[in-house]
Amino acid sequence: MTAYDYLIPPYQALVDQMVVLTADSDWEMRRAYLSSIWASLERVDPPMDAPTELSLIIAGLVERLGEPEIDDSLQAGIYAASAKESHRSASADWFDHHPDDFAAIQARLTGGQTLH
Repeated sequence: MTAYDYLIPPYQALVDQMVVLTADSDWEMRRAYLSSIWASLERVDPPMDAPTELSLIIAGLVERLGEPEIDDSLQAGIYAASAKESHRSASADWFDHHPDDFAAIQARLTGGQTLH
């Protein structure tokens, strides 16, 4: 069973739409979509576990994209937030080979806030 299979149908539809809308885009465009999803998840009433939900959405998205090999720091940062261990492992491997990019992508993904 894939991470996509664990998503509720509205989230599956969201992932499918994102795949279509970003087919010719880069990871910056996908990051923008994921940021807007995060903001929406945080406003849901009753509150939900936004990090877990977004992590599953990311895993489903990466799966639906065919789990492309990581080729830049933004993509590695997005993979790091996936619910799927193989995506997080691929991210860690990429950053192991590109250590100077870690701080830069951390700041980019968090709007300049340092993660601890």
